[in-house]
Amino acid sequence: MFEEIFFPRTAERYRAAPPVEQRERYLVHLRETGARRSVLRKYANDQSSLVAFAGPPRIRASATTPGRVSPRQLS
Repeated sequence: MFEEIFFPRTAERYRAAPPVEQRERYLVHLRETGARRSVLRKYANDQSSLVAFAGPPRIRASATTPGRVSPRQLS
């Protein structure tokens, strides 16, 4: 599906992000209901942004208080 709406390098990047099966299944559903390529690309971009936003947090352990995380470390 990603190969149908993006250039090859971009399609690889979209395919590498989890959860690929669910995101692709939703895009197939949209295509089957008549969505145009531009709409599919918009939804795929939205999905990519959501995956990046909801990804694992980048938290560094504090050297002064092991096991504790300060609010500053969360950003």
